[in-house]
Amino acid sequence: MVSDMVNITSSIIQGSCLAHILFVLCINSIVKVLPDNVTCLLFADNVQIYTVIRSDADKINLQNVLHRISDWSVNWQMSISVKNVL
Repeated sequence: MVSDMVNITSSIIQGSCLAHILFVLCINSIVKVLPDNVTCLLFADNVQIYTVIRSDADKINLQNVLHRISDWSVNWQMSISVKNVL
């Protein structure tokens, strides 16, 4: 039995040979939107960011980083799973 044909407007077909490589290329670009004072750890499809908060300015800077990550996710058409956000 053959599956019905459908148009794919974006993304990579799940299970394709290129899916993993293209995902890694995409997720690795997230570090480019982060300032030097924010540490970013990547493992598979998980991203952890952290920084030292010593002042209100540091809190504002971290919030700006979260906005940058949100903009990055829209640009790359990748959703952020809010159930995993701490």
